[in-house]
Amino acid sequence: MSAAENIDPAEGHLWGYEDCARYIGVARWTFVNRISKEPDFPRPAIELSRKIRRWLPEDVKDWAYRSRRRNRR
Repeated sequence: MSAAENIDPAEGHLWGYEDCARYIGVARWTFVNRISKEPDFPRPAIELSRKIRRWLPEDVKDWAYRSRRRNRR
């Protein structure tokens, strides 16, 4: 079972850096400094500061799906 399959937060839960990184399968540093800054990565649903950002899980999952499909070509 992959790390992504272990993430199944309750309805309404927003994902932070750790959740997003775990779902995508990268280190937190990689997510914070590379992936979250990609132009096509979804904007945070909530941004309280540069260090406190939260994403909708559906947005992250959609991005990951599109990214995997794009990389298979």
